Amino acid sequence: MSCDRTKPLLGAYADGACTQAEADLVAGHLEDCADCRKRLQEIEEMTNMLRRSVAADAAPPGLWASVQETLDEEDARVAATAPSAKWSGTSWRQLAIAASVILLVAVSLSRSWWPASDPERVVHEAVNDFITYRLSKRELDVASGSARANTEWFEGKIAFQLPAIKEEIAGFGLLGSRLCWLLDRRLGALTYEKDGHLAALYVMSGRGLKTPEASFEAAAHAEVSVHRIGGLTSIVWRRHGLVYALVSDLPLAKLLPFTAALNRSEQARPVEHDVPRRPLRLASVQFPAQEARRGRDDLGVEHVIAAGSALPPTRTVALPMHGHR
Repeated sequence: MSCDRTKPLLGAYADGACTQAEADLVAGHLEDCADCRKRLQEIEEMTNMLRRSVAADAAPPGLWASVQETLDEEDARVAATAPSAKWSGTSWRQLAIAASVILLVAVSLSRSWWPASDPERVVHEAVNDFITYRLSKRELDVASGSARANTEWFEGKIAFQLPAIKEEIAGFGLLGSRLCWLLDRRLGALTYEKDGHLAALYVMSGRGLKTPEASFEAAAHAEVSVHRIGGLTSIVWRRHGLVYALVSDLPLAKLLPFTAALNRSEQARPVEHDVPRRPLRLASVQFPAQEARRGRDDLGVEHVIAAGSALPPTRTVALPMHGHR
């Protein structure tokens, strides 16, 4: 059996939905074909990942029992009416069950429709995109490990400046990048690989975007929030006005060095939205010795030097302004 005939059956084979004859043919082919065995393993991993993701968003306890109780009550009402109404009641019951199942599936899979104000939305949309990208086998927009090629391709396509793209971060090699539309904005998704595992780094403007509560993680060299959804690990953090979301099927311990190396490389970059230290320059005016001295900094904020200070009338004083890191 050729690969061309086997590959369309791999999904059904993984789900146990093949006929016995098809299953025997696929099994025989898999013994001799490493490429199809690898493809089958990927399908099984993605299927299990989706099942765990849906299980993590299971319906509230008792919901199905409540639906069933309502259906039973309607059956009793229909049974008490004229016989001609019984077919209609049976039809109604079937439609109601179908609608209930569709509703449960929709609730499980529509996490990306959360309101923009929900801090968890960034996590779930990044995870959903990562799963969709792997299942669809979509090609990268830039299938190159060259930092320069990826940087040049993004020019003019996003409304913010990407951090310096690295070809290697803590043992992860750059495979390429994609342009994505998530969270009502364009963003860049850089794809890295280590030991056969993919890691997607989503980089986006943080303007108007809420993120989950973060805490300082020394191993990540930043304040991060960590999430585990459907067998995937996600790390979210903010830096220099940007939001980062790292998603992979690797465990947290293997992703933290990536996060730390990236944050260390960005440490010298100027803060985009915070106010840095500003020098206070006093006006060249003679003040009586016992009077307070006034001056304005570069932002136009007036400051007062207490009476009796030993500072001369003109002196530059480095004051830590609020918001400096």
